[in-house]
Amino acid sequence: MSRIMIGFLIFILSMSIVPFHGVSASSTQTFQAYQITIEGLEPHSIGILPYFIIMVKPYWLVNGSSPGEYRLLYTAYPSFNNITNWTFQYVNLTNLPGVTHRLGNVTLPWPTNDFTLFSYDGAPIIHWQAENGTAYDYLTCNYAVPVVITHYTKNSQMVGHLEGNYVVFNGSNTTLKIPAEELLKYYPEQFLKNLGGVIYRDVVYIWNSTTASYMVIHRKAFLIYPLRLSYWKANGKVYAGVNFSKGAELWANQSIPILLYSKGKLKPLVDVLRLITPQGDPLRNLENPVIAMTPQRWITPLPAHKFFFKFFGGGYSRYISLHYSLISNGTSTVLIATMKEPGWIPYYYPYLVVSGVPKFFNLSPTWTNSHEPWELHEFRFSVWRGHYELLLRELPPILNTTRVYLLNGTCWQSIESFHASNGSVARGVVESDYMVFRFNDTTLRIPLNELANYYPPKVWEWKLAAAKDGDGYLIIPTAGFDYGNYYYACGPSFGIILGPGNYLLPVDNSSGVYALYYVNGNLKLAFDLLRLMSPQGDYIRTLPSFKALPNPYFNSSVTFGLCSSGAQKLEHTNTSTVGVMETTTLTSTNTKEKAICGPGLVIILAVTAVVLKRLRKWSE
Repeated sequence: MSRIMIGFLIFILSMSIVPFHGVSASSTQTFQAYQITIEGLEPHSIGILPYFIIMVKPYWLVNGSSPGEYRLLYTAYPSFNNITNWTFQYVNLTNLPGVTHRLGNVTLPWPTNDFTLFSYDGAPIIHWQAENGTAYDYLTCNYAVPVVITHYTKNSQMVGHLEGNYVVFNGSNTTLKIPAEELLKYYPEQFLKNLGGVIYRDVVYIWNSTTASYMVIHRKAFLIYPLRLSYWKANGKVYAGVNFSKGAELWANQSIPILLYSKGKLKPLVDVLRLITPQGDPLRNLENPVIAMTPQRWITPLPAHKFFFKFFGGGYSRYISLHYSLISNGTSTVLIATMKEPGWIPYYYPYLVVSGVPKFFNLSPTWTNSHEPWELHEFRFSVWRGHYELLLRELPPILNTTRVYLLNGTCWQSIESFHASNGSVARGVVESDYMVFRFNDTTLRIPLNELANYYPPKVWEWKLAAAKDGDGYLIIPTAGFDYGNYYYACGPSFGIILGPGNYLLPVDNSSGVYALYYVNGNLKLAFDLLRLMSPQGDYIRTLPSFKALPNPYFNSSVTFGLCSSGAQKLEHTNTSTVGVMETTTLTSTNTKEKAICGPGLVIILAVTAVVLKRLRKWSE
């Protein structure tokens, strides 16, 4: 369903087509003058609204000084019933922090802060400059929610080129040729080489009572505007030009409009000159019709955690909680992903990581309850004298359900006690400009500016851990976090992370929350932790048809069988580590294979009906 605002407002501009009379700006004496620049932000997703930043630099004299530049923000949306009817809306940024109304030695009644707009997968991001020089990034959808952006898309407005009798716009996989003679009905000739535009697309569903079904209508519109123009008053007359070059006189009922181009026709929507102040056109004393006729859109700051649970909490929660932990025997690492939805018991998924490469750690040979999948029950890993220990406990706990095993080189050996040690794992501590990980036999020091490229401190608050893994170290954020899809809030589809800091971290299909591998003084990406959240993968960020981003480390798994009753017990003085581990590929939920050590069959992990039910719920 298209996410556009329903309603319409038609700005009918009385635009008499009359000849433009020229005058040179240099021939005027004293007057007010305005240099105006318009930047359009083109939506990258269907149904996302376009934005317009109008940058205004006022001059008391056309050749005199200027107190500086101020910026105003507008958005626009079409009628649900008719895409040729558009409503413009003033976006009021007064509530943002660090607002200033000063422009040099002039005080204006509206904010004069510097800001710009970027796009993250179609969602607008306001980059806001506070009065004290501090910069903030806000994800905006009526609210200004603090975010940390790892990558973004710059403005992609199209620029027109005068080619013969047409102005041609190329971009966004589209070429538009608009007759110059039609544009001259609304713009002076000098403007034809200075036009920009943005494309808007949406999809609407209209009920057809005859067929008792919805009609799907794909709509497209193109909005055209001057990129730069000068506007001044001289000898009681007003003129418009480009960069204060020779201008054209504007009569009382003339305007410089934003145009709609749809189905081969042009239609004026709103006069740019009336938008350069919230009050309206300052040279002709004409009111701003957008503010006069349409409620303003106030952008209100909202802390990240309040925004997250406002849209994802409640009776039908649309988020999951994730936590990752590490245990290391020095030559490899066990990583445990804990995934929990509100109201559900947690799921636990272990992975054996060797030299930064994870494989799903299949514990089914150690699990004797064939009626319940082992991932639904509590298990813990530990390290004792270089070997992994495993504690299994059924939930809810019942008599004699706790079992402890030790990985005796190639098989799980039943033992009596569990030592509860994480082994070669160290928490990170910030010291000066370094993150320091202290192990028993070494100290790891990594520059903060290198880690910040992967773990923005505003999001993770430097809550990192490192585990010895072969010749290097595996590094992950250890703080639990919440994870939802922005689509369910008010925007396009991508994931958003709420970590321990009060900032959101957007993640799309080309990014993630990464485990790093540090070896020989270099940091490199190891794998995306989010894809380990389930055997199927990440079902918050989805592919088409609501398919989960696949878990590439599940089908190739590591399995150890139970030691036979006659197997030699491990000597306590033996400090050898786990040797070569057999890797098997799970090709079917009915596949059976021989245990690595001792008799018995390895129970291949199946996707339970509970998991399928959960996935269906998320895909609805």
